Amino acid sequence: MGMDMHEWPYLVKNNMFGWPSNPVLQPGMVFLDVGANVGYYSLLAATRIAPGGAVHAFEPVAAQHAALCANLRLNHLEHVTVNRLIVSETRGTMEI
Repeated sequence: MGMDMHEWPYLVKNNMFGWPSNPVLQPGMVFLDVGANVGYYSLLAATRIAPGGAVHAFEPVAAQHAALCANLRLNHLEHVTVNRLIVSETRGTMEI
């Protein structure tokens, strides 16, 4: 039983799921979401690290990148930077 990725903005905006208690994330910190998909962890971390913090979300796939950007707009999260890039230990290009 999965969740349609288009339901996520509604669920986040209406706080219908929670983030496990995580004392590590504090206001002012920087959070990296590598392989962000539609932004589940980016959205949740963004609410923990504000004010003064930043989230950097990396999602190279066009459809997920678009959904991620839509989720951030819907939730008015200005302190998330979206990067349409692959994170890897080697330099180069690849086809997705």
